[in-house]
Amino acid sequence: MRPSCVVVAMVFAVMLAPAHGKGSASMSRTERCSNNALKEMLTSTHLAAARLEQMLACLGKSADRLLAAQAAYEIALSFAGANGDRPADFRTAAQWARKSAEYLRTLNEPKLRNGTTLAAIRLDYYSASTTAELREVTQSLDRYYAVTCAVPPLDGHCAESLKLLGEVERDLSSRGLPRAQASIDAFRRYLSTNAGKVPGPDRASALLDKGTLIAQAPEGALPPGQADEAETALHEAAEVFRGDRRQLAQLNLAAFLGTHRSDRSDSLDEAEALLRGLLAQKLAPSSAFTAQRNLGSILFKKQTGNHQKNLSEAITLLDAAYAGVLPREKATWIKTGISLALTLEASRIGTPANLERAKKLLEELLAAADSAGMARDAAEILETLVSVRLHRLALGEGENLDDIGAQLRRAQNASAGAPPLTKARLLALSSDYFSVRAKNGDTAALDKSIQELRQAIELTDRQLAPGLWATFQNNLGNRCNNRKRPELASCAEQAYSQALTERTAANMPREHADTLVNLANLQFSLRNWQGASDLYTHAAELSRTTFDPALGQDVLRFDAARSDRWFERAAYALAWTGKISDAITLADEGRLRVLKQRLSALPDPESGRPRAVSFEKLLTGRTIVLMPIVTTAGCVVFAATLKDGQVALQRVFLDDFNGDRVARFLEDRWLQAYRSVFEADQPDAADDRWNATITEAGDWLGTSFFGPLLRTLEGAGLWPREDVVLVVQGELALLPLHIGKDPTGKRLMDIASVSYLPSLALWQPRTAVASTSLKLYSIADPSDDSGLPYAPTEAQVSAVLGGVTLAGPVDKGQFLQALEQADILHFVGHARFDPDDPERSSIRLSSKDRLEVRDIETAQIRKAPDLIVLSACETGRVETASMANEFVGLPAAFMSIGAKGAVSSLWPASDGPTLFLMARLMRELHSGTPPSRALQEAQVWLSNSTGSQLAEVLRTLGPTPGSDAAKLEQILRIRFRDSRPYAEPWAWAGFMYTGFKP
Repeated sequence: MRPSCVVVAMVFAVMLAPAHGKGSASMSRTERCSNNALKEMLTSTHLAAARLEQMLACLGKSADRLLAAQAAYEIALSFAGANGDRPADFRTAAQWARKSAEYLRTLNEPKLRNGTTLAAIRLDYYSASTTAELREVTQSLDRYYAVTCAVPPLDGHCAESLKLLGEVERDLSSRGLPRAQASIDAFRRYLSTNAGKVPGPDRASALLDKGTLIAQAPEGALPPGQADEAETALHEAAEVFRGDRRQLAQLNLAAFLGTHRSDRSDSLDEAEALLRGLLAQKLAPSSAFTAQRNLGSILFKKQTGNHQKNLSEAITLLDAAYAGVLPREKATWIKTGISLALTLEASRIGTPANLERAKKLLEELLAAADSAGMARDAAEILETLVSVRLHRLALGEGENLDDIGAQLRRAQNASAGAPPLTKARLLALSSDYFSVRAKNGDTAALDKSIQELRQAIELTDRQLAPGLWATFQNNLGNRCNNRKRPELASCAEQAYSQALTERTAANMPREHADTLVNLANLQFSLRNWQGASDLYTHAAELSRTTFDPALGQDVLRFDAARSDRWFERAAYALAWTGKISDAITLADEGRLRVLKQRLSALPDPESGRPRAVSFEKLLTGRTIVLMPIVTTAGCVVFAATLKDGQVALQRVFLDDFNGDRVARFLEDRWLQAYRSVFEADQPDAADDRWNATITEAGDWLGTSFFGPLLRTLEGAGLWPREDVVLVVQGELALLPLHIGKDPTGKRLMDIASVSYLPSLALWQPRTAVASTSLKLYSIADPSDDSGLPYAPTEAQVSAVLGGVTLAGPVDKGQFLQALEQADILHFVGHARFDPDDPERSSIRLSSKDRLEVRDIETAQIRKAPDLIVLSACETGRVETASMANEFVGLPAAFMSIGAKGAVSSLWPASDGPTLFLMARLMRELHSGTPPSRALQEAQVWLSNSTGSQLAEVLRTLGPTPGSDAAKLEQILRIRFRDSRPYAEPWAWAGFMYTGFKP
């Protein structure tokens, strides 16, 4: 940028004595054109450049050289705009400065001559508007320095010429010429002079320019010494300047820290603080845009704090920055768009939608770059696009792998002459591509993937890019950590160990923990139980410090879900080392972290350790707790009960009941049948086909799980018990474990009451409540759907028992009000489970209004019922693919606002049998029976009841004459009088009790 007005350094000391005698008006012509008159003019307080020009023209060669030089210099200052009496004309000012130097050529005034010569060059710089003119200035400065500054010590003008040279080379660099290093060298030389060492604006300006130019090196291409030099320079400049220049220095310092110190958490924290401070100030639009964009990039890179929260804010910032880029700034638009796409890809909230948006954004950028011939930018866009498409492919989205490979090859070809680090990133991306091909059955692709990643590591300078080098090492460990290729275990162990030398707990805490878990998983696959348990325990300690309960629900949930269930593998490994109590505690710590946070059941705030379960206070002689931990290596079941008045903890290994076997049964038998029966909308075929699947599941659970488990417990004197508490997560939560068979062939629910507990840390002792004080509320299907003809009659059960039945429209407000008033709330109606977004699972209220999980979790109510009875479809299903340990669904939502338990369904409930099940359940609850035993009694009763017995129950509920319920009463009384219409488990086995008070 060129100043509109500049004061060129004063090179003349005005030491002329003031004139005496008559004023110029009374001078003769000769006196008016004399050196005395010129001297008088120069000592006047009001210099007129035009009069000085006339005087010099008049005197010609007779002018005193010193006086003429000073006059010419004053004229130069005037044309430069220093006096404020005319617009700046730097070209003319430079000509007069050179005339000043010419006048001094024959005088012994080297300092004055050098100063005016340098001033002329500076004015040439201010007037230069083309690259050629800037080059001429650099040549002038080179000649000046060669002649004037050949012999040290350098005076102030020589130092000033070095600073000016740095500024001119800087401007040439900004025009795309490779002159950045020349500028840096010039500033370094200036800063080594005495003048350059004096604290002040000149030194700070040189430091700012030098630091900024050094920082423009590509990420990972800056040697440590130069990085330190740039950081020191920018820090000092930011301390010296005030106002706009300070803001610029802080912006550039933050950009440097985010680009070249991104592997240091303290540097990213400093950059974030600088940018937030700037955004709180009044900034010029261009500076505000830069600060906004850079803060988004910093938050994208941060690993401390809550990563998902950082990414969410980064998306908001980069969205705004991308929308605010001026159309003519295409390069900036592309860079901002790439940053936004990378952040969208990294976010774990709304992943499919984010990836779809990132893909469309990158395709738009690629089209723009191609049309503008921006090959280098196109290569960078392609690199990001390939990464996004591979990510989409991993999530099952529709992508063509061959087309992705073609884009990858195009990016590699376009980057043939790129720096080593760019090539390394593309090789790592190629490794990802071949890893996908390996998973798709290409037997040679895994070795190719490993080879590509090793080459990427070789091209990555560890000193220049330690974080990226460590990431590549970690990923190499993941490639080599393959159960089907045990010979690669040593490769995996070495790679993880190398990664940990850079991924330290201090600098990269989250990544450090991730690599620890990866290494622990490797030891787990090698059945090195002691090594695995030690590493998992360490990772758990780190995990406690990174789980921030002050953050938002969505952010917390996805952060908790990323654990990939390694807590379970840790518990399994600890079980093999004999540390049963530690194993139970650690397994439970990984469950329901979000829900426990809401209910204040997180680790002890003073010790930071998880709260140990006090079985002594919770167990009775009739209760046994069973916690199955299913892993790829096998299953271990932890059992806790009282024996001879003492707590007995037992571990039972079921090696054949491993994760692979469970997954195969669920997918091939259970879920396939589920989809066929319920999602194919064939209700007429549901009873028989689904009943056969339920029976098969009960037999399979008996043979594979409960049979060997209960035989072992019986041999240890820990079985039978009257109450069973199942602490289950993961895929097993989809199955009705209560219908699994014991060694004698009896169903578990026939010999014990069964309750499901999502986490031991939430277990609360049950207190007796007088049945007469219970407030029962039933809500009859508020959607008024004809598809639930028995709903009004079922909802009458509360009224029959002295409670309240709400019929007709019920909106969210009325529903929440009923929650506050009821001890037991019985909802009869429609519900929907959303496997893609469990937070949107809901129950339907009036006018198609839905009460979603997120609505319940954020509800503000004074009190919640002890029990929620959800007589609706799929109200007990939970998402197991990515958040198995978080138990996200309707039961957990009601528990999060204070309910102690919920009765819910694992599959779509049949309206007829559910009417009778709920009628009996509510009677049992009203009489004071605990929920798990009340549900057991109701299920056993329903399976054994004849048509005439069921008709009698229906009659007591008073169905409206002529209604569907009245017709059902007649059918049961006549057609099924002596038979058991609901003997099979399809009618009642889907309901389960989940609660904190078993």
